[in-house]
This record gives sequence, structure tokens and C-alpha cells, in this order.
Amino acid sequence: MDKLALNEAGFQNVLSVPDGAPAKPQDGPLPDPRSDAKFGYLRECEGLLALARRVILAADNDAPGFALTHELARRLGRDRCLVVQWPSDEGGSLAGRGAGGAEAPQPQPPQQQAAPWDVLGGGGGDGLFASNGNGASGGAGAAAAAAAAPPSPWFRKDANEVLLKDGPAALREYVAAAQPLPVPGLQRFASFWEELLDLYAAQAGGDGREAAASTGWGGVDGCYKVPPGELTLVTGVPNSGKSEWLDALAVNLAAQQGWRIALCSLENEPVGHLIKLLEKRVGKPFYDGAGGRVRMSWEEAVAGALWVDEMFHRIVPPPGEQLPTIDFVLERARILVLRFGIRGLIIDPYNELDHRRPSHVTETEFVSQMLARVKRFAQAFDVHVWLVAHPRQLQDWRGEAPNLYDVSGRILRRWIRASM
Repeated sequence: MDKLALNEAGFQNVLSVPDGAPAKPQDGPLPDPRSDAKFGYLRECEGLLALARRVILAADNDAPGFALTHELARRLGRDRCLVVQWPSDEGGSLAGRGAGGAEAPQPQPPQQQAAPWDVLGGGGGDGLFASNGNGASGGAGAAAAAAAAPPSPWFRKDANEVLLKDGPAALREYVAAAQPLPVPGLQRFASFWEELLDLYAAQAGGDGREAAASTGWGGVDGCYKVPPGELTLVTGVPNSGKSEWLDALAVNLAAQQGWRIALCSLENEPVGHLIKLLEKRVGKPFYDGAGGRVRMSWEEAVAGALWVDEMFHRIVPPPGEQLPTIDFVLERARILVLRFGIRGLIIDPYNELDHRRPSHVTETEFVSQMLARVKRFAQAFDVHVWLVAHPRQLQDWRGEAPNLYDVSGRILRRWIRASM
């Protein structure tokens, strides 16, 4: 009936799959065509199908239909297959949108220009149940859930149901809107529209992904803010205040944004680093006589130390090791995300990490792989990572600020946003 329905809508190059759809996708590699009895009809039509530049798969909107789409695409080639998505709810229904009851339709990827294409109309099978169309599902549990929650009135199982309930024009629209199957290594920008809209809503102050955080300094915010999930490279000549600036930034983020931050600060001893953070939190010196200012009170010191302990977590080398590896740091940071919800990770300095590498791996390859792992961690856990990198030996330095070309390690000049 699906083939006849598509014929009625004006599509003549239509093939109907005999014997219905498989219950579920097959595992493993494709079987030898001579023993692939279930799909033997493809071998018989091989010459005809080879003439089609593109093939539209219009299987049923249920688990067997999804399995059929998967198996046909494996055999026909995902690169030339497009898939018709029958509606499962009002938002995906052309009829529902026309009735005015649905929300405004989401933007759709641009459609390819019309061209001769073959449509395989597939018979589904028994066991109708609602599905979102993202993959195969089934079994007694799914059937029971379907019985308890009947499909939306806008649900359409196949081409024939669309024709009967919505008419031939709607059927043509669904076929025209068929989408290419994903191919590893290829992406459409439409895949990121949801993320883009979240970022736009966040910038506008609405619901959505968190916007870049203020540094706490109005003069700096015009040049640099702190977006979750990214990397910042901090560099500067020795004793220029890289670590002090980062500590002040971390205290601002903790105090004003509520960020908890992990510190892998390899050049700071623990008590001294605690005092630095404490002074920035309280706004007073810890010791008497520091610049002629009045030192913090005992109560301020205790309250500030408790706050520092709550908002900051140290990552130190493992027992028996002088320097941690990047994998060790990222694993400890992952634990801190799960335990305390850290939002930032400071590695100060990057140069002090254990950089031992296999003899067959070049420095460029090693650093590139390391940065890729850091970037994946930042994106996966929505954590901002700061890497402090010392510049290479500056010849004839006259006091100007170093730039990315001065950073030790050539590959560090890629991937990372710079903060000078």
C-alpha cells in the first residue's frame, strides 16, 4: 500500500520491499550477498539500483521500520541515502502546523534541489508503538508502554496513513524534506543550531547556555571574558605577575560567579598559596607591616580561610612523583567536577608538567595530543581551563609584552585563546 500511496502522490520510480522489515538491525559486518536471503531482492535489482544517484528510504515509523532503513542504507551506501521522517507528534506534523496548534517550526537544513531519485517504500511489520524516530527500539516493554500511552493524533506510521489523513500534497512535502543519513567525517551546521540558539538566548539574558563570565574588572571585560568549556593561555615574562593575576581572577570568579576552581599550582607551596588567596578574598594583608596597611583580623582570617577551602581545590603530584602528567591532572579534575562541581582548572605552569614521551612521538605530536585531551575535557565538563606557559628565552628583550610566537612549545600557538 505504501508504494501505491507514493504513486498516488506522483512518485513513479518506487520499489516496495517484499516480506516486510526485519525485527531489529543486524550486528557485525554485512553478510555475503549470496547468503543474504532477507535482502536478496537488492541483488536481483542491483543493475537498476546502480542507476540511482540518490535513494530515498521511506520505511515505517516504528522499530522494524528503523531497522529496515538501517539495513538498506548499509547495503545501498549511506552516502546516497536520504530518509523520510514521518511525524510522531504535532511539532513534526505538517498538518499540525497548518492547524496552528504547534509551536513555530524549527529551522530545517536547506533541501537539495529536486532530481530523479528512487523511493523504497518499506512495509513495517507488527507491533505498532510510538517512537521518536532516532533509532530502533522494541520488545515487550516498548509495546507495553505504547499500550499505556497511545500515539499522538499527529503520529503517522507510513506513506499510506499520510495519504489517507493528510492528502497527497502533504505526502509530497514529507518526501521532499527527506534528510541525508549522517556519514562519519561530515557535518552540517544545522547540527549545531540548538547550541547556537542556546548561546544566543544566554547572551540575551534568557534561558539557555551560560554566557561568558565577567572577570570582575570592567576594564578587562571589554577585551576578555571567561566562557565555560574553553581554554585560555596566559603568558608573560618572568616575575611579571602571571600567577598573581590568575589568582585574583579566580577569586573574582569564585566570589562573584560562585565558581569552584581546581588549582594545579606547581610553583606555589600550599600555605603560601592559601595566604595569597586569603588576602585577595579579604582585601587586607595577612602579616603586619605589609605596605603600612592594617592586617586582617583573626575572625576575617578564619572566615576567609573557610571560604578558600570551600571554593578552591588543590591538585598535587601523586605520591612518589615530583611532577604530575596531564592525564593525572585531568582525571583529578574530573573527580572534582563530580564531587564539587568545579567550573575552572588552572595549570600553572604548563611547562612544569611531566612531558616524558615515547621516543617515536615528536614534541609537536605530543603537545598536540595533550592539548586535544585538555580541550575535550573542557568541553565535556563545561570547565574553563587556564594554561600558564613561560615564554622562550627572549633575546634583546626591551620590555614589550611577549606574544604567542614567544611561548615555549610551537604547537601551543594553535588551539588556544591568548590572554596577555
